[in-house]
This record gives sequence, C-alpha cells and structure tokens, in this order.
Amino acid sequence: MCDSSDDSFICYIKELPPELQAEAAAKAIEINPENAPQARHVQQLSAQEQPNNLKLTLLYLKRWPKTGVNLTVGFFGDPPAELRARILSHMNAWNVSANVVFTETELTNNPQVRISFDNSGYWSAIGTTITSVPQDQATMNLGGLTVDTPESEFRRVVRHETGHTLGFLHEHQRPEIANRIDPDKAIAHYKAIYNWSEAMTRATILNAINPDSATQTILADPNSVMCYPLPASIMKDGIAIEAGRDISASDMAFAATLYPKPNTSRRLMHTIRNSDGSWQPMEDLNVSLYIPGPITAIAGASGDNGDTHFVFVVIWGDSGIPGELWHLIRYADGSWSQMDSLSRLFNLTSGVSAVTAASGANGAVHFAFTTSEGLLKYTVRESSGRWQPMSDLHTELNIHGMVVALSGTNGAEGAVQFAFTTSDGKLWHAIRNSDGNWRPLLNLSAALSPIWTGDVATIAGAAGEYIGDTVFVFATRRARLWYSVRHRNGGKWTGLNDLGEALNLKKRVVAVGGCEGADRQSQFVLVTEDGHVWHTIRYFEGSWQQPVPLDWVLPISGAVPTVAGVHGDNGETHFIFTTYQ
Repeated sequence: MCDSSDDSFICYIKELPPELQAEAAAKAIEINPENAPQARHVQQLSAQEQPNNLKLTLLYLKRWPKTGVNLTVGFFGDPPAELRARILSHMNAWNVSANVVFTETELTNNPQVRISFDNSGYWSAIGTTITSVPQDQATMNLGGLTVDTPESEFRRVVRHETGHTLGFLHEHQRPEIANRIDPDKAIAHYKAIYNWSEAMTRATILNAINPDSATQTILADPNSVMCYPLPASIMKDGIAIEAGRDISASDMAFAATLYPKPNTSRRLMHTIRNSDGSWQPMEDLNVSLYIPGPITAIAGASGDNGDTHFVFVVIWGDSGIPGELWHLIRYADGSWSQMDSLSRLFNLTSGVSAVTAASGANGAVHFAFTTSEGLLKYTVRESSGRWQPMSDLHTELNIHGMVVALSGTNGAEGAVQFAFTTSDGKLWHAIRNSDGNWRPLLNLSAALSPIWTGDVATIAGAAGEYIGDTVFVFATRRARLWYSVRHRNGGKWTGLNDLGEALNLKKRVVAVGGCEGADRQSQFVLVTEDGHVWHTIRYFEGSWQQPVPLDWVLPISGAVPTVAGVHGDNGETHFIFTTYQ
C-alpha cells in the first residue's frame, strides 16, 4: 500500500466502514456546524439518492472548529521515547501558522489520535472521523518509521498524515492536477507497482475532489505536502508532478485560515531600510487600506517618479474568485493609492497562485503571474497608468507543465528577466527585451548543474554588482538554499552556489524576497519554516553578510509567510510582508 523511497511517497486515506458513516457525520456537524452539507450539494443528488442517508453522509466536511485543534496522541506498541518525541515534533509543525496542538498521553486515557506501526503502510483517517474510530484501533499508521529514519522522511510522512488528521485531502486530486492524469496509464502503473485495484487507483489518484470541499489549499499547489508525486509516464502532457516534501507556504496559509490563532489579524506590513543600514518604523497597511482577505503571495517593483508598485493575492476577494489579484502603489511622498483588483480589470475567471514584478524601460512595470491551472500570464503597466492586454506566456514561450514559483528582476538596457519553476522541479529563465520580443526559454536546471538537486519551491531575483547582472536565490523542497549570478556579458551563469552553507542557515527556507540596495548590493530577505524572517546582503565583491533576524531590529509579531523586496530611491530598499498575527 505504501512506498516511501526518496522519490516517491504513497499513502491512503483510512475510510470508516458504512455502518459508522452516519455516526461520524453527526459528530462532525456537532463539532463544527459548518461541516453540514450545503443545500446546493444536496440538490445535485438525484431524486433517488437524496433520501439515501449513506449518500448524504458523503457530502459532509470533516473540519475541526475554527477555535483550534487540540488533540491528544497515543502510541500502540510502546515505541521508544525518541521516536514518539520526533513524531510529536513533526505533527506540531503545523502550529507555526495555525492554532494546532498535539499532546502525548497514555492509551489508557483514550487519546483522540492513536498511532500504530504495523506493516500496512502509511495512512490516516480524515479530520473529525477519527472520533468514530473504535478506541482499540489506530487512526494513523506510520509503519515505515523508526528512530533511524532520515529526518527528511519524518517531514514528508508525519506532516502529510497529520494534514489528514486536520481534515486535509490529497492535493493531487484537485481537478487542476487530477484532470492531467491519463486514467488507463495510471491504473496500469499502480497495479504494477502497488498491486492496486482499479477502484483503489480511482479513489486515491483519479477521482477529482469537489473544489467546494474547502479541505485543501485554495488553489492547486504541486508543492503541497498533501500532494503525491506523479510520474511523467501517467500524465497526459508527459510532465511529472514532483510533489511536496514538507509543509508548503500555501499549506501554512490554508491551515491558518481554517484554524486561526487567537487574536490573529493577518497584517500587511511595510518598512524601509535606509542606505546607512538603519530601518524605518513598520507601517501596518491594514489600518489605512481595506484588504478583503488573507494574503498568500506578494511582489513589487519600482516605477517612475519614485513610485513603488506592489501586487498581491488574497485567498478570498470581492470578485468571488479564490485567489484574487490586487495592485497597490506607494507614492514617492509616502502616501498610498487605493487598491485595484487586477482580477476584475482583466476579467480573470481563474484564481492567481503566484505573482512577480520587474522594473522595465521608461517607467513601465512588468507583472507575471500563474493561474490556478498553473498557466503563466503576463502584462505591463505603462508609466501613463495604462495596462497592456494580458498575454499567455505558456503559449508564447512554449512552456510545458504547471508553473509553480516565479521571480522577476530588471536586466540591461530596459530588459526584464523572469525565473520560474515547473511542476516537474525544473528551473527556467526567460528574458523580454525592451522591444517586446522574448528570447528563447533557457532550461536553467541543466545550465546550472549537470546533476540537478532541485525541486525549487521559492525563488527571488535582484540586480547584481554591475548593470545588467542579476543574482537569483532559490530554495528547494529538499531544504537546500542556492544562488547563482547571471552576468550581462554573454549571459554567463556562475553555476550552483551553496548559500545555505555560506550563511550557516540550517532551517528550511519557505519564502524569499530580493532587491537591489545601495553601493551595488543585492539584498535578500529569507523566511524560514518557523516563520522567522532574516535579512542578508551580497556585497559587490561577492561576499555575503551573515543573516540578521529582522525581529531583532523590528517589532515583528507572529510568523511571516510571504515577503517581497523593492529597490527604492537613494539606496533605500522597501520590504513588504504579511504576518499571521
């Protein structure tokens, strides 16, 4: 039932027997009334199905109360204390952003989560259904884990199964991903590898989740820890899904939305680092602006006349589309514009999952963003305020696969550069010349290293020491942090450079922002998995400043999930970020 090798991870959801379904549905609604089936879903059943209680129980949600999740955990088989402690530590990794706490107790105390270690693989019951599993049975199984299991496997397995306990379904069964799978090839593949029946493959891989179920990220996220790896051989387009190896930024944002911490306000903060290294006071933009929902992605670029442009994505917005894209300007005098919905301006029918911006020629600002289907879109705001029509870069650049993460920065002679990663883990680089023409797409994974150690999860770019040079910093799902420099002359790249080692940064980086600073510096802010944000500088001669925790110099309250940097006037750098509190 399970494979947990380095490149694969398969688990299955433990379903309740039919005779317990009605009880579980009633308990779920008692625990959280929002779990009750919505009227429109009931109406979608046929007249013959509506009186069927078993059919109706399949429509209920399995979420815990919004007040938080506080569950006790017990272990079958008397595993070593070290193993129990490691498992609890990884279960509580969801606490970085969400009001989630797991506490160990003895089996005699009837814990809500009961973990076994038999040879039936990795599995878990979903959300509130664990309350209907008989007390002498496990709600989660971690059959392959021992004290000798690598830490990376604990991250991937325990955090995934805990996501199920929190009520999250499999991300690869989102329609945007599931519809890319060839059913016949998938059925044959999982029969050959795991001896799964067709019914098992359909239930675990092929059957698309109702997008209204609200038990996974708002937009499809191939980086999600809840996503399976899907080999290229079973995909209609031949592009693999590498899947998440740890809790992704969108996982954290969604968990925080379902189970917010007490007194959480999800603030949008702005600050400026002066050219002398001092920091200006933080400004809470929620005070002066109406922000319709939690922010999941943010980017910025400088325009003309000292103006700074920001774009950001909110989970829910006024357009009614999950993943609404907004635009905001900070004027040179420090005042802010009103927010404009780009989703409505361009009549977007899909949500936006990732966004980036770059400064171009003549005061223009270039924006690229990905839709919930993983398609890469592009537009330009001219200095006059006119927006150019949106274009489809997937078609124009012949991109294959879903675009997952992206970054933009300015280049030489008015050109703009974009680096992005696709769902198969490959990294790409594109340049748009000032005349509007695009250069051929570069497979950056192949150019940087013949043996790629990629699966890039987040990336940021900044101008380098000489005009036209660019520095890109990117973090992988394998908890590695890298950088590379592209030189203007000839477009030569410096290859892979281990930034994690240079900065002595041991924690996984989940978000990066970058921008040009004073004295030919490249500045970056790094968000680690614990929600802390760090600032570092690459100096013109190539050395790096050791990272400084920003909560040492700024009164940051709460974990930081998203961040962006923008070059300002007089060597200033603007940083904008969100917090969970």
